[in-house]
Amino acid sequence: MKFSTFFVFSTALLALCLMLVFCCRRQKIRIQALEQRLQQEHRLAHTDPLTGLSNRAAYEERLDLLTDRHSGADICCVVLDADRFKSVNDENGHHAGDIALQNIACTLQKIFNEDDDHELFRIGGDEFALILHGLSPAETTARLSLVNMLLHRRSIELGIELSVSAGRAFLGEQGVHTVRDAFGLADRRMYLCKKSASKV
Repeated sequence: MKFSTFFVFSTALLALCLMLVFCCRRQKIRIQALEQRLQQEHRLAHTDPLTGLSNRAAYEERLDLLTDRHSGADICCVVLDADRFKSVNDENGHHAGDIALQNIACTLQKIFNEDDDHELFRIGGDEFALILHGLSPAETTARLSLVNMLLHRRSIELGIELSVSAGRAFLGEQGVHTVRDAFGLADRRMYLCKKSASKV
């Protein structure tokens, strides 16, 4: 009788343990699925659907994460703005404007490979931002000079005039203490570049 009671109790305990293991596994699968869904939703919320680059929300989030502990030439911030973009839309239609933005994004991805830890963003209608890591001023200049060279080739192929104005600033420059400072200076330099180009 005692053995029978012990057997029943042991069987019930084993069944309970198996049920708990099953429930834990099912809960773990649910949590993993939820985490994957949240990651996917985060990616979608931080990706520009037209160009595939990170969007303004991702840019702002990244600036919040980067602090003034970075210094020197380790980080360069670049702001680029499409030249005569309104004319592209007005003369060729908004679809042509979309093609122009996609080609600018593609060109930036070719030159500033994200596998090298460079970060690319579309932060406005025709405005882009880059966070470049580990490039010297000379290397940055060389790569930025390639942008309009490649865009000129695409212009001929597409029949749409493509070029950008760019400004850059390194952390550690005079008065540049944070990444936001660097982007502010890069933005001012970009507008100076755009003004000087319009006078040519």
